[in-house]
Amino acid sequence: MNHSSSTNPVHCFLYVLTILMFVLCLPMHACAATYEMVELSFHLPGISGNPFDYTQNDVRLILNGPSGRDEAALAFYDGGDTWRVRFTPHAPGNYAVKRVDNNAKSVSGVSVEPAEFAASRAVPGFVRRSNRSPLQFEIDGGERYYPLGNDTAWSAGPGQDVTDVFENMAKAGENWSRVWMCHWDGKNLDWPRSSNSPLGTLNLGAARKWDVIVSAAARLGIRFQMTLQHHGQYSTMVDPNWNDNPWNERNGGFLPSPIAFFTNTRALALTRAKYRYILARYGWSPAIMAWELFNEVEGTDAARTKQYPAIENWHRSMASFIRSQDPYHHLITTSSDTSIAGLFDSMDYVQPHSYSPDPLAVIAGIHPSAAGKPIFLGEIGPSGNKPNDTDFLRSILWASIMSDCSGSAQYWYWDRMSAQNLFKEYASVSEFLRRSGQTTHFDLKPVRTIVQTASLGTYSFGAGGGWNKAERTRFTVDPDSALEGAGSIPTYFQGSAHRDMFPELELAVNYSHPGTFSVTVGSVAKSGAGLVIMIDGKSASEKVFPGAPKDTEINQEVSVPVAAGKHVITLRNPGADWFTLSRVSLKPYGSALRALATCSEDYAGVWVNRQELGTTPVVGVVDFIGLAPGSYEVTWWDIARGTAISHAPVRVGLDRHVSIHTPPVSVSVAAYVRRK
Repeated sequence: MNHSSSTNPVHCFLYVLTILMFVLCLPMHACAATYEMVELSFHLPGISGNPFDYTQNDVRLILNGPSGRDEAALAFYDGGDTWRVRFTPHAPGNYAVKRVDNNAKSVSGVSVEPAEFAASRAVPGFVRRSNRSPLQFEIDGGERYYPLGNDTAWSAGPGQDVTDVFENMAKAGENWSRVWMCHWDGKNLDWPRSSNSPLGTLNLGAARKWDVIVSAAARLGIRFQMTLQHHGQYSTMVDPNWNDNPWNERNGGFLPSPIAFFTNTRALALTRAKYRYILARYGWSPAIMAWELFNEVEGTDAARTKQYPAIENWHRSMASFIRSQDPYHHLITTSSDTSIAGLFDSMDYVQPHSYSPDPLAVIAGIHPSAAGKPIFLGEIGPSGNKPNDTDFLRSILWASIMSDCSGSAQYWYWDRMSAQNLFKEYASVSEFLRRSGQTTHFDLKPVRTIVQTASLGTYSFGAGGGWNKAERTRFTVDPDSALEGAGSIPTYFQGSAHRDMFPELELAVNYSHPGTFSVTVGSVAKSGAGLVIMIDGKSASEKVFPGAPKDTEINQEVSVPVAAGKHVITLRNPGADWFTLSRVSLKPYGSALRALATCSEDYAGVWVNRQELGTTPVVGVVDFIGLAPGSYEVTWWDIARGTAISHAPVRVGLDRHVSIHTPPVSVSVAAYVRRK
């Protein structure tokens, strides 16, 4: 455009309009719209080199779209001389095939079907970190996405295939899952390989299993993390699969040890080639929430031998590679504890796992603002053997939606879901979220609640940490609120072997009536352990847990009487090794009901839970501060039946204080408070 035309107002307007149209037609990740995927196919006979390796055959389809600009779509090999492209349009209108390129050179004489197509049917878009609230997720277009679901890592037998579980999840209103690329149910593209196929040849049978999974998830509205690697593949210590790994030198591979996976040049190249194939074959789908680089990388031999820089570099390198190749710009994460410094720096969100004696303390202790990016538990399960997970699952789901987490804590044991009728727990939560509109709010934050009841109850908490060094050892037990910091208390109460990690636990308490103080010991190390309970510096109980041929689960409660008034109770382990601190209970101490609440200016969600069950329902008054002044309505929710119980008006004054009366509570109830 010459200078004279650029100063013409009409031409200026047209120029701005052209720029606007260009912006509106930017690649998929910058657009709000997503349209139904179109599959195109063609034949490339006689190509040389590995068709699964993009460095040897970088095949792309060049399309001309409604903007008039050319777009390159990744192609993937599908056996014989067949190649396919799965293209998800980002703008409506007509598209036409221009040519097929291989290694940036046009291939002549190729017939593509279809040669032309139209994009007209809009579908839900890809999951992103939210623009308006970067610690949360949203779908292209701005709708908040709150992950609510359970893991479905592999097929667990008849009627328990991944897609079978997806069907039941969708009926219950779940929207998230996590599926592993593992070999034992035929889903690993690298395993098995026939004896005459060179390394780098991917398994098309496994690839087609993933086609079914991805399509089912898209059809059912399930977003899932595709877990590309798992720790066992490169471990001789934790769930080891190294002896079966085709890259193991003993199996005709090239890796001398599992540690070498993270640094070996050939391993890195083959991994990149596999990931590029995955992007081409499955990247079309918004049902894939994220590429998860590793399940629990801390379980690999490299992590166990503290090769942390190599692991961090691998994650940075692979994340960078995927971002450079993925035309749809999916999120990237990895699942691990947070002990490997820098591991999550290149990830879009943080994905820890927990099997703590006190999952509610773990959930309450998760703060995305501290991580600087979204965070939620990608796996959670009860510690120890329990006959039924209903109470556990119900608690973690309702605690999650009232917490600061970016998604719910995701239940691991998908194979128990049908047998224990657990899908109904999800149905109740998802219906609550739908009716209340809670997940449409981007500004919710947990608030401190106090519950007043006529009678006192049991106050209990567990250790929310794992095998870690204690961040603090002194706490004040406020009868009116949950123990702040319980999520960081190590589960393993150390003896002389590692006493520096957790030397003691000191609790400042204030009993309004005489009562008891109890400690539940879960497991004991094979070397044995001990427990001393001291009240105001004097021994109240000394217990010895003798050694055994192996670590032993005992689930033993040790209880001492406590007089009314203020005291300092101290726990120590004088034994040789650790025991697990499952539960600490004070009785009677504080309210018979506990509550968690999340609040914005004009909405609040509340979960009221009874810590010690009894035959007679309990009523109480829940108090918190947070809502803006005005008129509201509280709707109480029957968690077990998944339906509303009652509605009542609520008035919030200038002090923003909210006071709501509970219905009779046998186990737990929930409520939402909305402006009238």
